[in-house]
Amino acid sequence: GNIVIDGFSVNHQYSKSVDFEISIQNLLKSFDVPVTYFSLLRPIHELQIAILATSLNDRQLRAIVSCNHGTKTGIWCLNCAKCAFVVLVMSAADPEAAAKIWNKKDVINEPGLYRYLAELLDESLQKPLECVGTLEECRLAAYIILNKHSDILNEKTKKLFEMYTSKKISHSSLKLLSATEKFYGPTEYFGIVGSIKDKLDPAKLTRYL
Repeated sequence: GNIVIDGFSVNHQYSKSVDFEISIQNLLKSFDVPVTYFSLLRPIHELQIAILATSLNDRQLRAIVSCNHGTKTGIWCLNCAKCAFVVLVMSAADPEAAAKIWNKKDVINEPGLYRYLAELLDESLQKPLECVGTLEECRLAAYIILNKHSDILNEKTKKLFEMYTSKKISHSSLKLLSATEKFYGPTEYFGIVGSIKDKLDPAKLTRYL
């Protein structure tokens, strides 16, 4: 959730959850609607999606746009929480892939991203009302950048990351790189899901540890 109001957790990404997916499937079945609502990406974490994206070719990477302010114009504003999150996880997954998306190696240091990176990493601040990852995912991404790609950080961003991550990361956090949830889609898609899981095999992710 993004915020708790009167004891109720408000999560604007609820439609991406397994609870919603199962509820919609049951609703469709109850009215005999011959449609199955599901997502191939729902069983995996955002950081895992970023890792999978690093296998795209240069043209595909340059075509990626996930900024709510620039979706219609095909640009990244680099001054919002959504931009901050995608830059964070893509830089953790592969700084070279990130550089191809934004045409700059050190995009993580963009001044407009700093306050939003802090919101993503600081548990005392309200989680941005955007499609961003969990606190644990964001801190794991920052941890990976600090330990594997610190050369892309300027001093200000480096200090921010050091403030919210430790030199050690919990085993449960590291599982975010390889753990997947159950897939509730049609059986004919099991092969695709299997190939996704294969690419996220722990033995293939040692470069992040």
